Amino acid sequence: AASCNYTLNGFKTLLKGCSKLQKLELWDCAQVDDAWIDALANSGCPLKELDVSGCWQVSEDALSRLRERFEGITIES
Repeated sequence: AASCNYTLNGFKTLLKGCSKLQKLELWDCAQVDDAWIDALANSGCPLKELDVSGCWQVSEDALSRLRERFEGITIES
């Protein structure tokens, strides 16, 4: 699997300035897991689309929490 160029802490820092982030593609990132999804759910980003295809550490429970936070979000997994 591929590797993203961010750590979880780096990702959280990136999310602090995400007031216009509507689409995020994290596909095929081996280190993306539920903690990343929870960080995204707790951010103030106006997310509408997320692609976590190939991120095998992301659970359906985490994606369900994200769907609750972002009504109408489209998620590829």
